[in-house]
Amino acid sequence: MTEPILEGLVVANDLEVVNVFSRSLNEIGLKMEAHPDADSAVSALSRKKFDVVIVDCVGGAKSTEILKTVRWLPSNNKAVVVALAAGGAGMREAFASGADFVLSKPVQQEQATRTLWAGYGSMLRERRRYFRHRLDVPAEVQLESGEKTPARTLNISESGLAITADLKVRAGQKIWFSFTLPDTSLAISGSGQIVWADARGQSGIHFEELKPQAVQELKNWLALKFLDQLASSTEAYFVSPNKSVVKN
Repeated sequence: MTEPILEGLVVANDLEVVNVFSRSLNEIGLKMEAHPDADSAVSALSRKKFDVVIVDCVGGAKSTEILKTVRWLPSNNKAVVVALAAGGAGMREAFASGADFVLSKPVQQEQATRTLWAGYGSMLRERRRYFRHRLDVPAEVQLESGEKTPARTLNISESGLAITADLKVRAGQKIWFSFTLPDTSLAISGSGQIVWADARGQSGIHFEELKPQAVQELKNWLALKFLDQLASSTEAYFVSPNKSVVKN
């Protein structure tokens, strides 16, 4: 089994909260990163994507700020947010600050697991949209100047492509590309904009023009790759009617 592709962030200085959610996240196949304070949590949110963010709002002076921060960070604004609160006022404030689920402390293990299962479908949908797959195939690219060169793809998503080529490019340039998806006869060609480039000849392209059929075929191909990776990184779990969690 490979490393999980879904990840949760736990923001709490209460060790019991960290332990409870560590067990629940592991049980449904997510890896976890934990931070005891708001500053380190915000730093983590700024540098990577999380599928679920769990914030202990009891005793945390900046806890509601973390909830609000999640919602305005582009990479994490669709994350499932779980807040822990004490009393009605705290719960209302957590919902108002952007939480999807609010639990009252102390949190029971079963309650934590069931809450994460309730948000699991949303986590998968968002991760699927964000999913980027490694792709190493030959390609051809062309700049507005007419200069053409062979290239190789590095990875691909629904919205863009990373390549490496012996070609000097800069962010903002328009580029045309063509390549064939492996194990298919589907040729992907279109144009996009360079959004980043480095000194090693690697660059990132944001798709601007693709044929509608190619867009749908690419989505379907990526969906299968996502499911393959998901299946290899986690095991199936089912919640039985008697409230126990059964691993299949």
